[in-house]
Amino acid sequence: ALDEEAQARGTSVYLVQRVLPMLPCLLCEQLCSLQPGDPKCAFSIVWEVDADGRIYKEWAGRSIINSCAKLAYPMVQQMIEGCFDPGTWQVKLFHGVTWEQDIFDCMALHGIATRLRAARFGSGALRLTNIRLSFALDTGGNPVSASPYVQAEANHLVEEFMLLANMRVTGIIARAFPAQALLRRHPPPSERKLAEFKAAAEMLGVTVDSSSAGALQASLNAIRAACQDDAAREVIMLLATKPMQLAQYFCTGEAPEVSSWRHYALAMDLYTHFTSPIRRYPDVIVHRLLQAALELQQQLQQPDNAELLTAPVADSATPPEP
Repeated sequence: ALDEEAQARGTSVYLVQRVLPMLPCLLCEQLCSLQPGDPKCAFSIVWEVDADGRIYKEWAGRSIINSCAKLAYPMVQQMIEGCFDPGTWQVKLFHGVTWEQDIFDCMALHGIATRLRAARFGSGALRLTNIRLSFALDTGGNPVSASPYVQAEANHLVEEFMLLANMRVTGIIARAFPAQALLRRHPPPSERKLAEFKAAAEMLGVTVDSSSAGALQASLNAIRAACQDDAAREVIMLLATKPMQLAQYFCTGEAPEVSSWRHYALAMDLYTHFTSPIRRYPDVIVHRLLQAALELQQQLQQPDNAELLTAPVADSATPPEP
């Protein structure tokens, strides 16, 4: 019954003043959420990487996580900016970890994430972000003020490792189940709307190269740097989102052409959602597929999971060889 209700809801819904959770609050806020000093069952993908984020060892499977602290984005942002004072935050550390160790780890992750992000955009990724408003409410729940929500480097840190986890898990399940994997694709933008956007940009004196996601990103970056009119710049950025199509979940067996699996904005051939099973039902399915893939590997009596994790995805519906 619980699984059927979660499937029917599909996702948690975030409103201004509350969340309508996909799962009961006892699960999503306590039992299934990481809490410092409290061991939690998890499904993990673990890497050993170099300073540039290149993976040279990888493991995926069921795990137990006993975290040492619960940090917030502003805390990590202060660490990055070099102005973090633990005395201003009421956060308790566990397992004998010190703030010096915590800051060191966060900064190491930040360095790797920065290089991963640069490499991702260097490979042609596109990011279109509209202004998100954050509302302050009075005691009656009425909005009294609004301000833009600004994503900082701490947000990018988490985002890069979530994208990396999603991408790596995609390869595992797509290779193990080339006709049954649940992936997420993003079709190219509407050609008609893209032409309308380019024409509108030209009316504002801006030339846009839309030959690829990376070219479009480079054009938008140039506009941000060169356009002195804030209002015109924001209008252009808003117009750039209009040609974009919605990303879609799909089963690989229903799309036999591997070329149609591509995610346009991320510039990735394969992608899925793995990191948020508490609030997205597709992630629950992907967790089950990953577990089945690892069990299949054991049944095939492979000595370890290195081949399954690192081999390229098959371009046909042939199951992996033992």
